[in-house]
Parts: sequence; structure tokens; C-alpha cells
Amino acid sequence: MSRGAWSRSLGAAALLALLAGCAARAPQPPAEVVAGPRPRIALLPLENLTTAPDAGEMVTRVVFVELVKKGSCEVVESGMVEGVMDSLRIRATGSVAEADLAVIGQRLRVPWVLVGSVIESDVARTPDGDVPSVGATLRLLEVATGGVRWANLSVRTGDDRERVLGIGREHSRERLAAAMAADLLSSFQLPASRDTVAAVPAGSAK
Repeated sequence: MSRGAWSRSLGAAALLALLAGCAARAPQPPAEVVAGPRPRIALLPLENLTTAPDAGEMVTRVVFVELVKKGSCEVVESGMVEGVMDSLRIRATGSVAEADLAVIGQRLRVPWVLVGSVIESDVARTPDGDVPSVGATLRLLEVATGGVRWANLSVRTGDDRERVLGIGREHSRERLAAAMAADLLSSFQLPASRDTVAAVPAGSAK
């Protein structure tokens, strides 16, 4: 492993530990998925903490696609989410105030909101040439309580799945981001919850 990859691994481990510490309760085994109609969930645009201007939009898009592919929940259309965000004048989406979370939940009719940040979108230099590197964090917020019910972090580089003769080496940043999103959501599962209407506090928004 290169020195840069080792440093990124240490940084990722430290940030994941911080995310886990922010959770409302100790990590638990995945709860049973809600029976009946699929629960609704909103993915807020990921906050871009990198120097790549398009990283937030690109990673948000691939995470949205991966959520839809999982099929365990109904994901609110991005345009509807962005419209609510604009109306509330929310710019930094890595964290959301509890009052804003309640409004988002009521307007979008969702009991769950995913927030997160793009923490890496760069180029990793290796002896065999440059490869992209992409990383992001995600947290699942319960609208009714504001609590964090799940969190994860993933960082991928284009050479981390490389085998002999360069097989498995990835040069496309977007394909690498899609693989990173799959890793990020590999443990994602909604806890058992009340229905959408009951999960949003009555009278919490006008």
C-alpha cells in the first residue's frame, strides 16, 4: 500500500470513529425492515468538502442511483428535495438543524433523511500512474427525534482493487464513485419505524 493510501485509510478510520460517536445510540444489528409499502426517504445533496467543484453533485447522483437500486425504500425525487432546500435557504447540508429537519420531513412526507459529505475527490499518485480517489460519509436521521440511526464512511482509490497486470485498476472517477457508493450503502437498512405521517411531529412546520 502506498504512503498516500495508508494515510487515507488512517484518516477514514478516524472519521468513521467520529461518526459512530455522534450516533444517538450504540451500533446495533440491522433491524427488521418495515413490512408493507416501502417507506419514503429523502437524500439531501451531499456537502462538498473537497476542492473539486462538481464532486458534491456527482457523488450525490451516484448515491441516489444506488439507493434506488437497493429497492428497500422509495427515494424522493432530487428536484423535490432541492426545491424544499431552496425554500428553507439551506446551503450546508452536512448537518441539519432539528427545526429544519422537521420541516423537511413534513413537506416531503418522509420519516427518514440521509445527509452526508464528500470528503475526497482527488488524484492518487502511484508508481504505475495516477488514479482517482473518492470518499464520502452518510448519516441516517430520524425526523421524529433528530437522532442518528445509521452512519458509514467509504474511501476508494482506483488501485485498491487492482490485481496482477493492472486488472481491476479504475481510471474513471464516476465509475469509482459508483463503486464507493455501493460500499457506502452496503450495510444500509432502515430500522423498523412508524408510518410516515406518525413519524413527522404534528404541527412542526407551517
